[in-house]
Amino acid sequence: MTLPPPPRPSRLRLEGHEEPIPVIAFLSAGCKSSAWKNSTGPMPLSNFWPLRERLRLSHHRVSASFQSAEAAHQSLKWWHHGPTRRAFEACKACGPGHCELCELIRKCEHDPSLEIWRSDFDGLGEFDAMLAVLRIKWRMEGLRFFLLSTGRSFLVDQCRTKDNISRCGSSRVGGARNRLGAALMVVREELLLEMEGPNAMTSVTWPLGVPRPHWAGGHGGSPDSENRWSVAVTDVVRHFDIHVTSGCSTVATCPGAASRACFAAWGLLISAFTTAFCQGPRFANDKESALLWGSVIGLASFFAWLAIENDDGRRCGPLQGPRTSLIGT
Repeated sequence: MTLPPPPRPSRLRLEGHEEPIPVIAFLSAGCKSSAWKNSTGPMPLSNFWPLRERLRLSHHRVSASFQSAEAAHQSLKWWHHGPTRRAFEACKACGPGHCELCELIRKCEHDPSLEIWRSDFDGLGEFDAMLAVLRIKWRMEGLRFFLLSTGRSFLVDQCRTKDNISRCGSSRVGGARNRLGAALMVVREELLLEMEGPNAMTSVTWPLGVPRPHWAGGHGGSPDSENRWSVAVTDVVRHFDIHVTSGCSTVATCPGAASRACFAAWGLLISAFTTAFCQGPRFANDKESALLWGSVIGLASFFAWLAIENDDGRRCGPLQGPRTSLIGT
């Protein structure tokens, strides 16, 4: 898959800070649709991004290759169960409207027979396992520059569903963690160090004014650092949610709803035109039939309006379209 252009950060003023900081928000492709997808979309920063080359991971004398970083990360839970590991190797990356990887993860999570094989990412723990995978991914051809191009932007992964498989995003369920964003920024520092040597000022790549949690290399190891990190992530999510959804209303939708609305609109219009052609001058020539066919045409217009709303169920009016700018830069 062709890489998109390097992301352009938005500038956001966090609570308690006078100066705005650059922020790059992205949505994991494996998550359900949200208003963020219209503005950020899935990008290579997501672990679900399909890789050009297979990611080759070796751990405890076992080697495997995967089509996405998320497949490699999740496989470490059952690393020494060959059939499960090979299932993750064969699993395709996420596609529009369908995520084979998500289905496999849910299946393994709820399979009692695999519980005996499950481990804490084969002894690495969630965050260190993520680092191990990302250190391989971002050294692959074409990806190093993309991550370095983010500069010292605050990277925030947002997934607001109960099925937040990676649990490394900033999901509202369980608090604002954003461990994927932190891991990306740690790897970004390591790449800079490799490029510039031991004299590189790696501290300039961590977002200025953003607290660094102790589990991501912050000094002192104070639990308070994680609390301040969570506050910062929550502040970003809150600001982005406000700017993305401002002026929009939420409606209940389901997969394929836009297509069905489009077919319904055309069906009603075709029936009205066919009847008008057949009846000629007699079409809607009295009050009752005029009211009937006026209602049919109005309903067709309503379905046509629904058909052009975005895929996550948020609409901003028939002519306005979804927002493309999160925060003014």
